[in-house]
Amino acid sequence: MNDNGKDLVIGVDGGGSSTECWLAELAADALSEPLGRGIAGPSNVRVVGQSAALQNLADAVERAFQSAGATQQTVRCACLALAGSDRASDQTVVEQWAQDFSLAERVAVVHDALPILYAGCPDGQGVALIAGTGSLAFGRNAAGVSYRCGGWGPLFGDEGSAYAIALAGLRAAARCADGRGPHTQLEEDFLKRLGVEQPSELIEAIYRTEMDRPAIANCAATVFSALSGGDEVAREIIAAAAAELAEMASVLVERLGLPTVHLAFGGGLFTAHDQYASAVVQSLDDSIPIASATTVSDPARGAVQIARSFAE
Repeated sequence: MNDNGKDLVIGVDGGGSSTECWLAELAADALSEPLGRGIAGPSNVRVVGQSAALQNLADAVERAFQSAGATQQTVRCACLALAGSDRASDQTVVEQWAQDFSLAERVAVVHDALPILYAGCPDGQGVALIAGTGSLAFGRNAAGVSYRCGGWGPLFGDEGSAYAIALAGLRAAARCADGRGPHTQLEEDFLKRLGVEQPSELIEAIYRTEMDRPAIANCAATVFSALSGGDEVAREIIAAAAAELAEMASVLVERLGLPTVHLAFGGGLFTAHDQYASAVVQSLDDSIPIASATTVSDPARGAVQIARSFAE
């Protein structure tokens, strides 16, 4: 590879579970593979704290250069797309780290929805729907006007997220056990997943210290498994969750004045369960003309595209 940093860009996708860095050529096209990739721990300052987040960023960058077989150097442009970076104070901390680290001649710190939009929609115009542990919708039109919808966190938001789906499944299992709700395979499935024999033991299994929000969110897989098995209650839960995300997209389409919409799906829930994106599209089908719908498995690719756009 060319060992000139002015010919290189960096794109980083950082969240609450991991950080991925791509080192790429400035002049390459959007579909080209990176020269190197580096993966490290979470870089969401709100989740792991400032010190750990910045160290994981540094580790991911260093590993990307190592993967490319290149000496670490200052590149032309870098886009750091980080969950929890909406506040100016958080962005300033990361920008100062990038300067001290000699990361790039030009650095942009953006929220984690933007690269998904760029990776999944032409020219970064359309609506990105993110569903992982939490959820968020973000849209942008041809004039560069952008809005977000959702992303209010687990206490009064995150509709359509893995955490919300897992809670809905657990509630359905509890209602089934009580006789307050319809029979559902979810009762037995959650007992097996959590390694208990009686429904009453679910209380201790869920409320123990190690069952934090991400761990509970992982239980959404149990609901999708029941859906695949034909469970009607699971089908209703997934349909309701998909409708919540569809409503977020509809709000953004109206606000942005989009005659048709390109959709980009991002986050672990969409990449792990293809049927979930289809359920969202089905919820939107009657109300919004959909030009395209793409599931983005590599958000760092979008971060690279944003970094390249800064050099133009």
